[in-house]
Amino acid sequence: AVRMDALETQPLYHVVSQLVYATPRSQVSDVWIDGRALLREGVLTTLDHGALLQRARHWRQRIAAI
Repeated sequence: AVRMDALETQPLYHVVSQLVYATPRSQVSDVWIDGRALLREGVLTTLDHGALLQRARHWRQRIAAI
């Protein structure tokens, strides 16, 4: 779900162009793909946020060591 009534999305001339090119992530609250909610009220539903952060830190350290 995307808030299209926010100030950042005005003036709204073409909805599809606005969604693709100009909508910031802060306006996206919910995402569904193939009937599954992947983002609900801004929270990932299928990925472990903590595990992703840990993995990113791990790779940051490995890359920095090169």
